[in-house]
Amino acid sequence: MGSPGDNVSARSKSNSASHVDDVEMLLARIEHLMRTQGRAELADLGVTRDQFHALLALCGAELTMGELSERLGVTCSTVTDLIDRMERAGLAERVRDEADRRVVRVKITGGGKAVLSRVRERRRRYLGRVLAAMTEEEQSTLRDLLARVHSLLSSQPGP
Repeated sequence: MGSPGDNVSARSKSNSASHVDDVEMLLARIEHLMRTQGRAELADLGVTRDQFHALLALCGAELTMGELSERLGVTCSTVTDLIDRMERAGLAERVRDEADRRVVRVKITGGGKAVLSRVRERRRRYLGRVLAAMTEEEQSTLRDLLARVHSLLSSQPGP
């Protein structure tokens, strides 16, 4: 027969596992709701999720096709097709590198920047409406806890 401390330890492990399950489930549900809302906003603007991710990658700098492929985690042929569609939509353009004309870079256009701006504003309004139901203290606590979780997850080794 175990000691009373064994029961406390077992309950603690059980509660801990329950918290892990609850947090994982809540994060998955939040992610699903945010992704669904984001898809609707992008569709309304005539932009795919892949195009949006490419625009985010390009908003900081011109990238070669290989660099963009690496950032997006897709093959070069996939990026070629993606940029073809983005060029037709006026979101991005290919430009020759000034120093080495063999190198082709991709840059975001004014149209691409406008789409990014509209998406960010819509997301800001959406999340703002959600956060408006919380007190300033709750919003601050939520931000701090999410930052802490992000920091902890970022410092974990891979699988």
